[in-house]
Amino acid sequence: MRKEDKRGLTLLKFIQDLVIGIICLIILFSLLSAIMNIFFFSDEKQKAQATIDRLAQYLEITPEGGSTSFLFSVPKNWWFVSISNGVYADYIKLSGIDKKCAGKNCICICRDGFGFLNNIDCSGGRNSVCEIVSRPFFMDGKPFAFKITLASLTITKQTNAYLVGDFLEYPGVTSDENSYTFEGLSPPDTTNFNDGLANMQAKGYETIIESKAKAHGIEPALAKAIAIKENVRMDPTEISSSGAVGIMQIKPDTAKKTKEELFIPEINIEAGILEMVRIKDNYLDGNLDSLSKIELLAIGYHDGPAVIDGYQGYVGCKNYEFPSSSKCERYTWYLSEAAKQESINYPRVVLAYYQKLKDIEKGIPNAQTA
Repeated sequence: MRKEDKRGLTLLKFIQDLVIGIICLIILFSLLSAIMNIFFFSDEKQKAQATIDRLAQYLEITPEGGSTSFLFSVPKNWWFVSISNGVYADYIKLSGIDKKCAGKNCICICRDGFGFLNNIDCSGGRNSVCEIVSRPFFMDGKPFAFKITLASLTITKQTNAYLVGDFLEYPGVTSDENSYTFEGLSPPDTTNFNDGLANMQAKGYETIIESKAKAHGIEPALAKAIAIKENVRMDPTEISSSGAVGIMQIKPDTAKKTKEELFIPEINIEAGILEMVRIKDNYLDGNLDSLSKIELLAIGYHDGPAVIDGYQGYVGCKNYEFPSSSKCERYTWYLSEAAKQESINYPRVVLAYYQKLKDIEKGIPNAQTA
């Protein structure tokens, strides 16, 4: 056999071996992907399913022409994808679409696909969750997709579409159905929520808080969240070590009331709500139009409103970003470790309570579950 023929056979065998090797790698990669799906992504899919279920419930109970604010979370490396009559955003690549969404309006949370193209996998199974909706889900008049961990969406229910308007992303923050996890911090402890709400209702304070909050332009859910965090037993005679009094744990010099006056629940509740109004008007541009502002109000209520200026003065903490993210914690440097942890945890717990109370208001099932 000539040398040229031998070289040709050697090259052919090399190409065959290379092709076989590539096929084996693809099969191995597919097997690994399947194993990872079974053992590593089941919890992520449950979180995605919980978010899609809650969003569908919010859309259903939103009145025609009305708007709702929704705290939207997706697991890391998953995408939210809106599909209109089977059509999705032209700037993403899908490796597949759930069969039930063919030609339909759908909202989906889909995992990044494996493979060389790294397409988004909305094909169903363990890789995505989808829900058919009554009308298309649009941003700027067309389907859209995003890859984030947590965002606040303002959704308007119009005759022919759900329109997403304001869109506020919270970088460095992850969320599941009932809690928030910030970089370097543990999730907030919400175990006292049910007891606090039950005590508030049993003692008749919920009605008072709702009435006073509405009268002064504060969301009842926010006022109740702070009350539960401040005084889970709803004891009107409770006095803290710092001298804060009653249900809303307000100090006499802050409320410009005597301690005895603040023992009266109606006076105490109104004083606490008026302090919230003062913080909103003087430190937060007179509105609470984002979850991060709500968190800043809670910080001001707990640590004093001047602390809000400290947050806003740090690079990376401006524009009302989530102050509980680790990059915005530097204002607590002068506190003891225990006080620092309480100052960091307080607004996060209030925010979690607030979201639970908003879900209860909207009739979301299991909203009270901790």
